[in-house]
Formats: sequence, structure tokens, C-alpha cells
Amino acid sequence: MLDDVLGAVLSGDIDNTPDRGSKHRVDSQLLFIYKMFSFSKVVALGLVALSSVRAIPFMQTSCRVDFGTSVGPTFAFNEPTPGVVYHIINVATDGQVWATAQTGRIAITAKGESSKGAYAEWEFKEADQGGFKITNVGVRTSVFSENGDLFTGYVRPAETFAVESAGPGEFIIKEVARDEEWTAEYTPTPFPELRLAPSKGLKEQKWRLTPVSK
Repeated sequence: MLDDVLGAVLSGDIDNTPDRGSKHRVDSQLLFIYKMFSFSKVVALGLVALSSVRAIPFMQTSCRVDFGTSVGPTFAFNEPTPGVVYHIINVATDGQVWATAQTGRIAITAKGESSKGAYAEWEFKEADQGGFKITNVGVRTSVFSENGDLFTGYVRPAETFAVESAGPGEFIIKEVARDEEWTAEYTPTPFPELRLAPSKGLKEQKWRLTPVSK
């Protein structure tokens, strides 16, 4: 509407000024008003367009490639299930925890060493303090510690160990009452041995629990 009126005035169709000089001044003023109004419309349209662009959601496409370094499958669970038999595998050495005797030291298979069968299979039984007693399937005795070394046997009562998540598919196994964890220790013997050591976040202190297929 305002465009039509201003156009008519500027073209001479509407002339309500008393003389030619006055009409020229009115024409100039109206032209200025018309230009300002047109500029305001352009700015307003620009702001509307900008708002519309901001309102359009951007589609995001992501691609994740996982170059896993662990050997064997990873199973997603927060803690072991009582009644299920597991292999306990050290993250640093990729060796399996196994019982050397019914009453004896616990060791870890060397890299590339063949499986120890039932001597490398373990059951987790719920115990007090939210932990587990860990029993070897092959020798049917449970884990206890003495001077930091870990054994299976009857000479001492089975100890309670906490099993806590240490990242996707990885766990720490530690004393319930002390901040000491199962740790793979390299020794002069042909295979690494298992000891308790202060928590340091080492790979030698991280474990994978793989259910044994029966």
C-alpha cells in the first residue's frame, strides 16, 4: 500500500502541493522516505532468512573405526556371573591365569603357550563385602594370598576379591580390604607369576574375563 501511494505521488498522479518548489521538496522527502522504507524491508527480509537458516538442523554423519589390539572376543558385562566358568587373561601378556598345583603358586601362561585346560578355568562365587571367592576348576581349590603371592589350596581360607571395571571389556581384581591388585610379575621362571601389588593402573594389573564354552 505504501509503495503504491509513494509511486503515485512521485509520478505526479497525486499533487497536493501549493507550488512547483514546494512539490519538489515534498517529492525529495517522499523519495527519501520511500528509499528508507525499501531498505528496512530488505533488512527485515534478510533477518527472516537468517533466522530460517539457523532453524534448519544440520545433519551430522560420523564414522568410527575401531582398531582393537586385544586378542580374542570382548564380552560386555560389569562383573562376572556366578556359576559361569571363565578364562582370566592378562591384558599386558595375553596369558591365561592357571593353577600349578592343588596347593601351589598361581602363574600365567607364557605368550604362545598352549592352554592348560581346566587348570586355566575359574569360577567366581559370591562372597561377603560384595566380592567373590575364586575357585580353580581343575584343582577345585580357591585363591588366597601369602606375603603378596597368590596361591590355590586348602592351607588357608579362601580370600574375598573385588572385581571392578577398568574400561571396556577389562577388569581389575583386588583385595576387598586393601588397595592391592592382581598383578602379572615377570620372573626368572619360564612364565610370569601372579602377585598382589599396589594399584598403579598398569596393563599388568588389567584382566579380560572370557566365558569358557562347554
